[in-house]
Amino acid sequence: MKYYIALDGGTSNTRLRLFGDGRILSSRKLPVGAGTAGGGERWRAAISEAALALLSENGLSERDIRAIVGAGMITSEYGLCPLSHLPAPAGLSELSGGLCRSDIEGLSIPCYFVPGVKQLAASAESSDMMRGEEAEVVGLLPYGGTDTVYILPGTHAKHVFVDKEGRIASFKTFMTGEMIGALSSGTILRDAVDLSVEGFSEEALLRGYDAALRDGLGAALFKTRIMKNLFSEGKRSTYSFFLGALLSDEIRSLLSAGARRVLVAGKASLRLPTECLLRHRTEAQILSCPEGVIENASALGAIRIFESAER
Repeated sequence: MKYYIALDGGTSNTRLRLFGDGRILSSRKLPVGAGTAGGGERWRAAISEAALALLSENGLSERDIRAIVGAGMITSEYGLCPLSHLPAPAGLSELSGGLCRSDIEGLSIPCYFVPGVKQLAASAESSDMMRGEEAEVVGLLPYGGTDTVYILPGTHAKHVFVDKEGRIASFKTFMTGEMIGALSSGTILRDAVDLSVEGFSEEALLRGYDAALRDGLGAALFKTRIMKNLFSEGKRSTYSFFLGALLSDEIRSLLSAGARRVLVAGKASLRLPTECLLRHRTEAQILSCPEGVIENASALGAIRIFESAER
Protein backbone atom coordinates (compact mmCIF):
# COMPACT_ATOMS: atom_id res chain seq x y z
CA MET A 1 0.00 0.00 0.00
CA LYS A 2 1.23 3.52 -0.83
CA TYR A 3 1.03 6.07 1.98
CA TYR A 4 1.39 9.84 1.67
CA ILE A 5 0.96 12.86 3.89
CA ALA A 6 -0.76 15.79 2.18
CA LEU A 7 0.11 19.18 3.61
CA ASP A 8 -2.28 22.13 3.10
CA GLY A 9 -0.52 25.19 4.50
CA GLY A 10 -2.59 28.36 4.68
CA THR A 11 -2.20 31.81 6.20
CA SER A 12 -3.43 30.94 9.69
CA ASN A 13 -3.77 27.15 9.76
CA THR A 14 -2.12 24.05 8.37
CA ARG A 15 -3.78 20.68 7.85
CA LEU A 16 -1.98 17.37 7.51
CA ARG A 17 -3.85 14.38 6.07
CA LEU A 18 -2.54 10.82 6.07
CA PHE A 19 -3.49 9.24 2.76
CA GLY A 20 -3.46 5.49 2.07
CA ASP A 21 -5.26 2.95 -0.07
CA GLY A 22 -6.97 5.74 -2.02
CA ARG A 23 -8.52 7.46 1.01
CA ILE A 24 -7.79 9.80 3.90
CA LEU A 25 -7.01 7.77 7.03
CA SER A 26 -6.65 10.57 9.58
CA SER A 27 -5.73 14.25 9.85
CA ARG A 28 -4.36 16.97 12.11
CA LYS A 29 -5.07 20.73 12.06
CA LEU A 30 -2.37 23.09 13.33
CA PRO A 31 -2.88 26.77 14.33
CA VAL A 32 0.21 27.89 12.40
CA GLY A 33 0.65 29.22 8.88
CA ALA A 34 2.29 31.79 6.64
CA GLY A 35 0.98 34.67 8.72
CA THR A 36 1.72 33.20 12.15
CA ALA A 37 4.25 34.82 14.47
CA GLY A 38 7.35 32.75 15.06
CA GLY A 39 8.29 32.21 11.43
CA GLY A 40 9.37 29.11 9.58
CA GLU A 41 11.15 27.44 12.48
CA ARG A 42 7.95 27.15 14.50
CA TRP A 43 6.03 26.04 11.42
CA ARG A 44 8.53 23.29 10.57
CA ALA A 45 8.60 22.02 14.15
CA ALA A 46 4.78 21.87 14.31
CA ILE A 47 4.56 19.98 11.00
CA SER A 48 7.27 17.52 12.03
CA GLU A 49 5.59 16.83 15.38
CA ALA A 50 2.14 16.41 13.81
CA ALA A 51 3.42 14.11 11.05
CA LEU A 52 5.12 11.82 13.55
CA ALA A 53 1.95 11.77 15.67
CA LEU A 54 -0.15 10.76 12.63
CA LEU A 55 2.24 7.89 11.92
CA SER A 56 2.21 6.72 15.52
CA GLU A 57 -1.60 6.77 15.65
CA ASN A 58 -1.77 4.54 12.58
CA GLY A 59 1.05 2.15 13.40
CA LEU A 60 3.31 3.44 10.62
CA SER A 61 6.93 4.53 10.42
CA GLU A 62 8.57 7.22 8.31
CA ARG A 63 9.81 4.50 5.95
CA ASP A 64 6.19 3.64 5.10
CA ILE A 65 5.48 7.12 3.68
CA ARG A 66 6.29 7.65 0.01
CA ALA A 67 6.28 11.44 0.30
CA ILE A 68 4.86 14.52 1.94
CA VAL A 69 3.20 16.72 -0.68
CA GLY A 70 2.37 20.33 0.21
CA ALA A 71 0.37 23.12 -1.43
CA GLY A 72 -1.06 26.50 -0.51
CA MET A 73 0.49 29.53 1.16
CA ILE A 74 3.31 27.29 2.30
CA THR A 75 4.83 28.00 -1.14
CA SER A 76 4.41 31.80 -0.87
CA GLU A 77 7.17 34.26 -0.06
CA TYR A 78 6.21 33.80 3.60
CA GLY A 79 6.17 30.01 3.38
CA LEU A 80 8.61 27.17 3.89
CA CYS A 81 9.27 26.59 0.19
CA PRO A 82 8.77 29.82 -1.81
CA LEU A 83 7.88 29.02 -5.41
CA SER A 84 7.00 31.23 -8.36
CA HIS A 85 3.50 30.88 -9.80
CA LEU A 86 3.09 28.85 -12.98
CA PRO A 87 1.36 30.73 -15.81
CA ALA A 88 -2.12 29.66 -16.90
CA PRO A 89 -3.15 27.59 -18.71
CA ALA A 90 -1.77 24.97 -16.34
CA GLY A 91 -2.86 21.35 -16.12
CA LEU A 92 -1.65 18.19 -14.46
CA SER A 93 1.54 17.97 -16.53
CA GLU A 94 2.54 21.58 -15.81
CA LEU A 95 1.80 21.27 -12.09
CA SER A 96 3.65 17.98 -11.71
CA GLY A 97 6.56 19.41 -13.70
CA GLY A 98 6.72 22.34 -11.29
CA LEU A 99 7.02 20.23 -8.13
CA CYS A 100 9.94 21.24 -5.92
CA ARG A 101 11.59 19.08 -3.26
CA SER A 102 12.39 20.79 0.06
CA ASP A 103 12.62 18.44 3.03
CA ILE A 104 11.49 19.41 6.54
CA GLU A 105 14.00 19.18 9.34
CA GLY A 106 13.17 16.44 11.81
CA LEU A 107 11.61 14.17 9.19
CA SER A 108 13.32 11.61 6.97
CA ILE A 109 10.36 11.64 4.55
CA PRO A 110 10.96 13.42 1.20
CA CYS A 111 8.82 16.58 0.90
CA TYR A 112 7.53 18.04 -2.36
CA PHE A 113 5.63 21.27 -2.95
CA VAL A 114 3.12 22.27 -5.63
CA PRO A 115 3.48 25.76 -7.15
CA GLY A 116 0.55 28.15 -7.43
CA VAL A 117 -0.88 29.44 -10.70
CA LYS A 118 -1.03 32.98 -12.04
CA GLN A 119 -3.15 34.62 -14.71
CA LEU A 120 -0.92 37.43 -15.94
CA ALA A 121 -2.37 40.01 -18.34
CA ALA A 122 -1.52 43.52 -19.42
CA SER A 123 -3.41 45.04 -16.47
CA ALA A 124 -4.04 44.23 -12.82
CA GLU A 125 -7.78 44.18 -13.53
CA SER A 126 -7.37 41.16 -15.80
CA SER A 127 -4.71 39.36 -13.74
CA ASP A 128 -5.07 37.00 -10.78
CA MET A 129 -3.22 34.39 -8.73
CA MET A 130 -3.86 31.36 -6.56
CA ARG A 131 -2.02 29.07 -4.17
CA GLY A 132 -3.62 25.83 -3.03
CA GLU A 133 -6.74 26.01 -5.18
CA GLU A 134 -4.85 24.42 -8.10
CA ALA A 135 -4.49 21.21 -6.04
CA GLU A 136 -8.14 21.42 -5.01
CA VAL A 137 -9.26 21.63 -8.64
CA VAL A 138 -7.12 18.60 -9.58
CA GLY A 139 -8.76 16.67 -6.75
CA LEU A 140 -12.23 17.60 -8.01
CA LEU A 141 -11.54 16.98 -11.73
CA PRO A 142 -12.78 13.35 -11.78
CA TYR A 143 -16.22 14.65 -10.70
CA GLY A 144 -16.48 17.96 -12.55
CA GLY A 145 -14.63 17.03 -15.71
CA THR A 146 -13.44 19.46 -18.34
CA ASP A 147 -15.07 22.58 -19.82
CA THR A 148 -16.40 23.32 -16.33
CA VAL A 149 -16.34 26.16 -13.82
CA TYR A 150 -15.19 25.13 -10.34
CA ILE A 151 -16.47 27.41 -7.60
CA LEU A 152 -14.30 27.25 -4.48
CA PRO A 153 -15.97 29.30 -1.71
CA GLY A 154 -13.87 30.54 1.17
CA THR A 155 -12.14 33.59 2.58
CA HIS A 156 -11.09 34.41 -0.97
CA ALA A 157 -13.51 32.54 -3.23
CA LYS A 158 -12.22 31.34 -6.58
CA HIS A 159 -14.10 30.68 -9.83
CA VAL A 160 -11.77 28.44 -11.85
CA PHE A 161 -12.44 27.83 -15.53
CA VAL A 162 -11.08 24.43 -16.67
CA ASP A 163 -10.77 24.04 -20.42
CA LYS A 164 -11.44 21.03 -22.66
CA GLU A 165 -7.85 19.83 -22.09
CA GLY A 166 -8.37 19.76 -18.32
CA ARG A 167 -6.16 22.80 -17.66
CA ILE A 168 -6.76 25.75 -15.38
CA ALA A 169 -7.36 28.25 -18.17
CA SER A 170 -8.48 31.32 -16.22
CA PHE A 171 -9.96 32.26 -12.87
CA LYS A 172 -11.38 35.05 -10.73
CA THR A 173 -10.99 35.77 -7.03
CA PHE A 174 -13.78 37.24 -4.90
CA MET A 175 -13.30 38.46 -1.32
CA THR A 176 -16.75 37.17 -0.38
CA GLY A 177 -15.72 35.21 2.70
CA GLU A 178 -13.58 38.00 4.08
CA MET A 179 -16.37 40.52 3.45
CA ILE A 180 -18.85 38.31 5.33
CA GLY A 181 -16.58 38.31 8.37
CA ALA A 182 -15.64 41.99 8.22
CA LEU A 183 -19.14 43.37 7.57
CA SER A 184 -20.81 41.17 10.20
CA SER A 185 -18.35 42.16 12.94
CA GLY A 186 -16.94 45.58 12.10
CA THR A 187 -19.93 47.59 10.84
CA ILE A 188 -23.39 48.72 11.93
CA LEU A 189 -24.67 45.40 10.57
CA ARG A 190 -23.11 43.47 13.46
CA ASP A 191 -26.42 43.49 15.39
CA ALA A 192 -28.41 42.33 12.35
CA VAL A 193 -26.17 39.52 11.04
CA ASP A 194 -25.48 36.46 13.18
CA LEU A 195 -22.99 34.06 11.58
CA SER A 196 -23.84 31.32 14.10
CA VAL A 197 -27.22 30.79 12.39
CA GLU A 198 -27.57 27.27 10.99
CA GLY A 199 -28.94 26.81 7.49
CA PHE A 200 -30.58 29.57 5.49
CA SER A 201 -33.92 30.83 4.25
CA GLU A 202 -34.19 30.27 0.50
CA GLU A 203 -36.79 33.05 0.17
CA ALA A 204 -34.65 35.63 1.99
CA LEU A 205 -31.50 34.54 0.14
CA LEU A 206 -33.17 35.21 -3.21
CA ARG A 207 -34.57 38.53 -1.96
CA GLY A 208 -31.07 39.65 -0.98
CA TYR A 209 -29.64 38.59 -4.32
CA ASP A 210 -32.36 40.40 -6.29
CA ALA A 211 -32.04 43.54 -4.15
CA ALA A 212 -28.30 43.74 -4.81
CA LEU A 213 -28.84 43.44 -8.56
CA ARG A 214 -31.62 46.02 -8.50
CA ASP A 215 -30.29 48.63 -6.05
CA GLY A 216 -26.57 47.85 -5.74
CA LEU A 217 -24.66 45.97 -3.06
CA GLY A 218 -24.30 48.83 -0.59
CA ALA A 219 -28.03 49.61 -0.56
CA ALA A 220 -29.00 45.93 -0.31
CA LEU A 221 -26.68 45.30 2.64
CA PHE A 222 -28.22 48.15 4.66
CA LYS A 223 -31.63 46.52 4.21
CA THR A 224 -30.57 43.81 6.67
CA ARG A 225 -30.68 46.48 9.39
CA ILE A 226 -34.08 47.66 8.13
CA MET A 227 -35.36 44.07 8.22
CA LYS A 228 -34.30 43.71 11.87
CA ASN A 229 -35.23 47.14 13.24
CA LEU A 230 -38.40 48.02 11.32
CA PHE A 231 -39.83 44.63 10.37
CA SER A 232 -38.56 42.48 13.27
CA GLU A 233 -37.40 39.72 10.93
CA GLY A 234 -35.47 36.91 12.60
CA LYS A 235 -31.76 36.16 12.54
CA ARG A 236 -32.07 33.43 9.91
CA SER A 237 -33.90 35.73 7.53
CA THR A 238 -31.56 38.71 7.92
CA TYR A 239 -28.47 36.50 7.61
CA SER A 240 -29.83 34.86 4.45
CA PHE A 241 -30.70 38.21 2.84
CA PHE A 242 -27.21 39.49 3.72
CA LEU A 243 -25.61 36.38 2.21
CA GLY A 244 -27.69 36.57 -0.98
CA ALA A 245 -26.61 40.17 -1.49
CA LEU A 246 -22.92 39.36 -1.00
CA LEU A 247 -23.04 36.37 -3.35
CA SER A 248 -24.66 38.44 -6.10
CA ASP A 249 -21.35 39.54 -7.62
CA GLU A 250 -20.20 35.94 -7.96
CA ILE A 251 -23.40 34.77 -9.64
CA ARG A 252 -23.51 37.81 -11.92
CA SER A 253 -19.93 37.11 -12.99
CA LEU A 254 -20.86 33.53 -13.90
CA LEU A 255 -23.82 34.76 -15.91
CA SER A 256 -21.69 37.22 -17.86
CA ALA A 257 -19.16 34.48 -18.60
CA GLY A 258 -21.90 32.18 -19.91
CA ALA A 259 -20.99 29.33 -17.55
CA ARG A 260 -22.87 26.15 -18.51
CA ARG A 261 -21.41 23.50 -16.18
CA VAL A 262 -20.58 24.32 -12.56
CA LEU A 263 -19.24 22.34 -9.62
CA VAL A 264 -19.42 24.04 -6.23
CA ALA A 265 -17.03 22.89 -3.50
CA GLY A 266 -16.21 24.24 -0.05
CA LYS A 267 -18.07 24.07 3.25
CA ALA A 268 -21.85 23.59 3.21
CA SER A 269 -22.43 27.02 4.80
CA LEU A 270 -21.45 28.71 1.51
CA ARG A 271 -21.75 25.83 -0.95
CA LEU A 272 -25.48 25.23 -0.42
CA PRO A 273 -26.57 28.90 -0.70
CA THR A 274 -24.43 29.25 -3.83
CA GLU A 275 -26.03 26.18 -5.38
CA CYS A 276 -29.48 27.54 -4.48
CA LEU A 277 -28.80 30.82 -6.29
CA LEU A 278 -27.43 28.94 -9.30
CA ARG A 279 -30.56 26.76 -9.48
CA HIS A 280 -32.97 29.70 -9.27
CA ARG A 281 -31.12 32.45 -11.12
CA THR A 282 -29.10 30.67 -13.83
CA GLU A 283 -29.52 27.86 -16.33
CA ALA A 284 -26.16 26.27 -15.51
CA GLN A 285 -25.91 22.54 -14.90
CA ILE A 286 -24.86 21.96 -11.28
CA LEU A 287 -22.58 18.95 -10.87
CA SER A 288 -22.48 16.97 -7.63
CA CYS A 289 -19.51 15.59 -5.74
CA PRO A 290 -19.32 13.36 -2.62
CA GLU A 291 -18.91 15.29 0.64
CA GLY A 292 -15.73 13.40 1.53
CA VAL A 293 -14.12 14.33 -1.78
CA ILE A 294 -15.02 18.00 -1.36
CA GLU A 295 -13.56 18.09 2.16
CA ASN A 296 -10.30 16.43 1.10
CA ALA A 297 -10.00 17.68 -2.50
CA SER A 298 -6.75 19.59 -1.96
CA ALA A 299 -5.09 16.52 -0.45
CA LEU A 300 -6.36 14.21 -3.19
CA GLY A 301 -5.20 16.69 -5.84
CA ALA A 302 -1.73 17.13 -4.35
CA ILE A 303 -1.21 13.35 -4.31
CA ARG A 304 -2.48 13.06 -7.88
CA ILE A 305 -0.02 15.74 -8.99
CA PHE A 306 2.86 13.92 -7.29
CA GLU A 307 1.93 10.56 -8.79
CA SER A 308 1.70 12.15 -12.22
CA ALA A 309 5.27 13.42 -11.81
CA GLU A 310 6.44 9.90 -10.92
CA ARG A 311 5.05 8.55 -14.19
